[in-house]
Parts: sequence; C-alpha cells; structure tokens
Amino acid sequence: MKKLGFIVLAVVLALGLVGAAYAAWSQNLYADATVNTGYVAATISSGLVGSGPIVVGDSLNPLTTATYTQTTTSLTSDTLTVTVENAYPGLSFTVPFTVDNTGTVGLTTSFGTPTGGGANGGADLTDSNGILTGTIAAGGTGAGSYVITVGAGIPSNTWESISLPIVCTQAP
Repeated sequence: MKKLGFIVLAVVLALGLVGAAYAAWSQNLYADATVNTGYVAATISSGLVGSGPIVVGDSLNPLTTATYTQTTTSLTSDTLTVTVENAYPGLSFTVPFTVDNTGTVGLTTSFGTPTGGGANGGADLTDSNGILTGTIAAGGTGAGSYVITVGAGIPSNTWESISLPIVCTQAP
C-alpha cells in the first residue's frame, strides 16, 4: 500500500512539474486595433456669390439679372441659390459653381433629378458639362456648371422655384 501511495504521489508530482514547465514556456500574444471612421461633407459655392445682381439678359433685356447667394444650414446641407429677375422666354444662361470636399473621405458626385420648374413650358435646370462625374479627394475642389433655361410657355409676371440636387457619396 505504501508503494501504491508512493506511485500516486510521484505521478501527481510529475504532472505538476509538466504543468509548471508548460506554464513557464507559454505566451499569449494579442493584436488590437482601433478604427475611427471619417465622414462625408461638402459645400457648394460660386465665385459670383456676393457680387450683387449680374446682367444675364441679352442687349434687348439689360434688366434681366441673376443674384447668387449661399446658405449653409447644417454639416450635410448647403445651398447655392440663384434668383433671376425679369426673366423672359428663351433666356438661357450658365451658372458656374464649385464643390469643396470638407469631409475626411473622397467623394463621388453626380447630379440628381431636378424638382419643380418646367410647368407650362416654364424654367428648367439642366446639367451643362457632365460635371462632377468623377471623385473629389478629401480637402479637394471640383468645378462645374448647370444651365437655367426659361421655356417659351412661361406666363408673364410669375415665378417658379427649381432645385437641382448634387449628390455626394463616399467614393469607393
């Protein structure tokens, strides 16, 4: 019986030494990562903002003017407004603008679908240059233009409101 007790004790000690040896020769390694995401943000403007009324009519219509203003309502909403006074059927002029990427990731930009206008042959906005079909790097600027055209069927002494969205999404 003493012999059996000695064998059991020897086995327990041997297993303890194996465990201690394993513990002495093992190591845990970890790889940690912290990811902070960027954001999409852009502003639209024109070099004509703040320059007062600009004549856009022909020589027979020198009182036809456009005034450019810019409004930023939030990080994700910026508007370039063009107000035309004394417009007439057949008036067509180009509105230049820039889009500044104020976010931290590249942007893909495109024109959305215009809303408003066009009723009864009224005013329309159209993409003039196929502009902003590529990307704008973070901190970069893209330039483009669109055309305002007043249709032949617009009634006199009236107004129309038109909006052309420029859609900015994260570049792939």
